[in-house]
Amino acid sequence: MAENTNSQSIVAIVIAVVIGTLVSLAGSDGGDRIGALPVFALCGTLAFAINWLAFIPAALARTEHFYDLTGGITYITVTAFAVAVASELDLRATLVAAMVMVWALRLSTFLFLRISKAGKDDRPEPRAGGGQLLLRMKAASLNYRDWLMVGGEYNPKQRLPLVPCSDAAGEVVAVGPGVTRVKPGDRVMAIFNQAWLSGPP
Repeated sequence: MAENTNSQSIVAIVIAVVIGTLVSLAGSDGGDRIGALPVFALCGTLAFAINWLAFIPAALARTEHFYDLTGGITYITVTAFAVAVASELDLRATLVAAMVMVWALRLSTFLFLRISKAGKDDRPEPRAGGGQLLLRMKAASLNYRDWLMVGGEYNPKQRLPLVPCSDAAGEVVAVGPGVTRVKPGDRVMAIFNQAWLSGPP
């Protein structure tokens, strides 16, 4: 079993490296260069290098405490590098870069401090409340309605937070009190007109 897991990990790593390389090469077309080296590809290489350097001690210590911090460091370092070597940078690009770095610093430090205090990444398990069910998602898509919802155009009075997902299908994992129409194991799909189960509109 352990050998199978190790083999799967190696295959996953190879696939990730290949995909990352292809994305870096595709994104480099027509972009800035340092000598013969594309800046976009260098940013991708830098991101991989930072994560591999963080992975080695984390794997040896068997800890995920530095996962979020590593993500923040990656965002900040890659963004700073891209800004430093860019041939031309307008005000909009500068503001976007600054916002990315501020967001990465704020989020990564918050998550790192939370995990350090708790001793682990302790996220609550979802539970089905009254009239609710817990769904293991198998497929989902975002359609035009979801795009309007995010933009505040579909229903500006919609209460937040919400997860826009009009089209989804999956398997019922658990049901809460009062749920009689479905049971664990049933395959279901979502509808956004929740009171319209059948019949003409």
